[in-house]
Amino acid sequence: MGTKQKDLVDLLKDEVGDRLRAVGEYDKDDYYVLYIREDVAEEFTQEDIGEIHHEMVLKGLGNQHIESLFDDEPLECSIYQFKSIARLHFVKEDYLGYYVSFDYDGNVNPSKIVDECKELL
Repeated sequence: MGTKQKDLVDLLKDEVGDRLRAVGEYDKDDYYVLYIREDVAEEFTQEDIGEIHHEMVLKGLGNQHIESLFDDEPLECSIYQFKSIARLHFVKEDYLGYYVSFDYDGNVNPSKIVDECKELL
């Protein structure tokens, strides 16, 4: 794990503590788990992780279409907020990005986490 990746995991641990579920980095061909909480690792098979990787690549490619619809700046992050989990998808290039998930209970502001991660990435 490189310095930037280690700094990202450390930042997230500082911000969300034990609520941090997983941090990953992906490119076109593979997915790299930078951090995964033990109970979360037990929830997903390698096949599940492969499907998540595939979906993240597709979402990254779809950003160009979304950006053209809104004629805005490049999309940097998508926030998926569920009842008890927040998932962040940072797109760096078409086939490159980062994935973060943490337990969500209303006490953490996902937008604040996005801003801090963007500064680092």
